[in-house]
Amino acid sequence: MSYRWRHLLNQLPFSVGRSRKVAPLPHAQFASYLEASRARLPLNARERRDQWTRWLRALFFLATLGGGSWVLWESGQALARF
Repeated sequence: MSYRWRHLLNQLPFSVGRSRKVAPLPHAQFASYLEASRARLPLNARERRDQWTRWLRALFFLATLGGGSWVLWESGQALARF
C-alpha cells in the first residue's frame, strides 16, 4: 500500500486497516458478490489515462483514415478531369 493511501486512511475518524485482529478481507462475501456480478469499479488514474489514450489513438486513426480517403477521392476526381 502506498504511503499516500495509508496516510489518507489514517486521517479518517474511524479505523480502516489499522487493526491486525481482523481478517485481511472482512467482507469476503460482498467482495465475491461484486466480482461475480462484474460490478463497475472506479478507475484509478492509470486506468483513466490508458482509457483516454485508447480513445485518442482510435480518434487519430479514424481522422487519418478519413483524411487519406478524402485525398484519394479528390485525386481521383482531379485525374478524371484530365
